[in-house]
Amino acid sequence: MFCSQCGQQLKEGARFCANCGAPAPQVPKRASATGAAKDTLRNVMSSAKQTVSNLQSKAAQQPSSAPALGQQPEPSYQSYQNAAPAPGQTVIVSDQGMAWYKFIIYVQLWASAVVFIGAGITVLTGAHYRGGASLVYSMLSSLHVIDILFGISLLLFAVFCVVTRYDLARFRRQGPTRYLWVYGLSILIPLVYLIAVFAVLSGYSSMFSLSSLIPSDSVIEIIVYAVFDVIMIIVNKIYFDKRKHLFVN
Repeated sequence: MFCSQCGQQLKEGARFCANCGAPAPQVPKRASATGAAKDTLRNVMSSAKQTVSNLQSKAAQQPSSAPALGQQPEPSYQSYQNAAPAPGQTVIVSDQGMAWYKFIIYVQLWASAVVFIGAGITVLTGAHYRGGASLVYSMLSSLHVIDILFGISLLLFAVFCVVTRYDLARFRRQGPTRYLWVYGLSILIPLVYLIAVFAVLSGYSSMFSLSSLIPSDSVIEIIVYAVFDVIMIIVNKIYFDKRKHLFVN
């Protein structure tokens, strides 16, 4: 190192020139490249850690709807509602809106089967003539045949009620249609019976009348039940049309 004033060589570490007394030139210290690189790397790592920490904090506050890698997405309630069940699959139904359906399969159809079995036995034995069956049948043998057919029809109808009950309980496709037929046959079978009895008695108008064998209050009761059954057919058609997606088995 030399003096900037007189050019005299300065001793190492000298602060002033021994020749002219001028201050020795100061050489600025340089930071090592290694130290500077370490500082830069330290700053970058600190910034990266802060960024990751911020992202994790936001993720904890807002749960992600996307499934993790390799994880199957959980189906929503709406997807269960829209999904069509596979053939042969039993549909699980909620209690909402199915109270009438439960009444049908647990009470109404069983009770109907019992009632029609009792009515069929009554007609087959002639008990509806209140002890005069022998006299009536001795004079009107064809009426005996009609009663036998009517009684058998009532027993078969009771079986049909039980079959319909199991179709509905197992959510079979034909269940609602058969249930509507329960009301339809409740109208058709008694109507056919009345027409047949009237046809038989028309040949014996001088001896018998329809009212002598079938009381007028019974005829009125049959008509009232027929009107009620028509109303129930309409109501149940609407009811099961709204739930036809359940009966797919």
